[in-house]
Amino acid sequence: MARLAALLFFASVLICPLWGTAFAQEEPFQRIAEDFSLLDGVLVLEVGGRWIVDLDANDGLSEGDLFRIAEKAEPIIHPKTGEVLGYLDASRGLLRVAELKSGYSYLIPMARSEYKKGDAVRRFENVPARFVGSSVDDEILHLQLKKTLPHLAWQAAPVAEDFKGITFSKKGSQVRALGADGAVVQIYTQQSTPTPALAVSLPVAALAVPGVPVVEPKLAAPVDRFAPEQSKQSQSTATARTEIERAFRSQALTGTVTGLAAEDFDADGQIEIAVSFKDRIDIYRLSGDEFELVSGIDAPAGLDVLALDAASISPENKPSLFVTASKEDKVASFVLTHDVSGYRIVETSIGFFFRSVHLPGKGKTLIGQTLNDGDYGGYSGKPFEVVLSDGRVAKGEQVYVPGNISVHGTAIDVIDQQKFYVSIGHASKLTVTDAQGERQWQSNPAYGGSEIYVERYDDAGSAIRSPDFFFLEGRIEPLGQGAFLLAQNEGSRYLSNTKKFDSGRLLAMKWNGFDMEELWSTKKENGYLVDFLLIDINGDQKEELLSLVQYVREGWSTKAKAALVIYPVPAD
Repeated sequence: MARLAALLFFASVLICPLWGTAFAQEEPFQRIAEDFSLLDGVLVLEVGGRWIVDLDANDGLSEGDLFRIAEKAEPIIHPKTGEVLGYLDASRGLLRVAELKSGYSYLIPMARSEYKKGDAVRRFENVPARFVGSSVDDEILHLQLKKTLPHLAWQAAPVAEDFKGITFSKKGSQVRALGADGAVVQIYTQQSTPTPALAVSLPVAALAVPGVPVVEPKLAAPVDRFAPEQSKQSQSTATARTEIERAFRSQALTGTVTGLAAEDFDADGQIEIAVSFKDRIDIYRLSGDEFELVSGIDAPAGLDVLALDAASISPENKPSLFVTASKEDKVASFVLTHDVSGYRIVETSIGFFFRSVHLPGKGKTLIGQTLNDGDYGGYSGKPFEVVLSDGRVAKGEQVYVPGNISVHGTAIDVIDQQKFYVSIGHASKLTVTDAQGERQWQSNPAYGGSEIYVERYDDAGSAIRSPDFFFLEGRIEPLGQGAFLLAQNEGSRYLSNTKKFDSGRLLAMKWNGFDMEELWSTKKENGYLVDFLLIDINGDQKEELLSLVQYVREGWSTKAKAALVIYPVPAD
């Protein structure tokens, strides 16, 4: 034991300067202490298996926070130093914050216990916690976290397979906290670039796929993008960029693909990947060096599938597939879920476009928007949260967006308590808009690019009706601290009714308060990049970048071919 302590001491002397380089400027342990601090509340009412608690975002509550029934817990105090080492477990139950409202929030029970109205609850007190890591510097971080958060019930490895609690891990220069559902709830990293003398070269968080080599990116030297002597032009050209190559590409998928989603839909502990085609949804699982088809579901007759999203809106927090589809010139979406009988369609003819987006203060949220009721035009009204009402999909609270920003091709983030919107709008220009609707920046080159559309008609009263193609833009995913992930397809995009893309890439861009600058990108694929998502596909506690690429289109003598492509995510 003494030798281990000595090893950790000398390792800390060697490693802490590097650790300090990555984190000292933001003092992340102070922020970690604030984010995982104790917070008292009261259970007010049970509604459909969920409990209402008298706390909301204004109290510092976040989606994914964990509560236990508050009972007096005796602290464990070191007899010599007086340090609080932890608490005797006198708490019971476990509840997760599932939804934030104004003045209250919804909690979902995560463990069997007796819950009753009026119970006092306390956030993070004696909530199970673990650290995932293996190196000596990881162990130093682990010890620092335990010292910072003594009120958590830290678990010794190995932990139970059905672990429900907070998981901390280190990824490059980041510390990540994952909630009980495995979703990332907090990321801690530096905001300012370290000086070149102290800069640490960080490896790519590569995806481990048997037999497939991974090419690590070469990182340019970091620069201070806010240096006063730099012009805006020199800022753009000097910014460090990374270009990554794919680590894995699946076997050919036959058909015209339209969307991508991934979750543990059948609750077996493994991630399933859903791919939507124009007429069906196929479910895959990564097995060895290929994606294994585990199920296929045909879309209802007469529907064209346009997009695919995964979300959990049921009281049981069970993920389902929300399929945006059209029938002739109307939206006719449907919901697909898994139960004891397998995958099945549970609701059809829903007049919403679906999109799963990250809302500040709420996390991943399924939102919807309707189509113009007339014969010509696009979206109608503001987006809204999608909820269940009497077991059916319904409109919930309106989601504020300035101007005519839509459910598609839009992401929202907050910097210095100021909300802003990044969207792909007219002529495929990437635009940054503030909460008051004032445009802060717009790109010169085109971004996004989608071949997916709803066919509408004008001249409804005439004998000859000319079609109008209403295109649905792809995703923009916020990465945190002003960074965003989006696609950039190249090809024919400027004719209103004809779009054809021959190549595409994914790129991360960051809003610095003046313009959007490129951080890194994938190598360009010789195909149309249809959809993408970030997910830990192989359970290694690291997110991978999964994309869907259409390589060959349907023709008179050719069948459409696509593939799922995985890229490693560069370390921050």
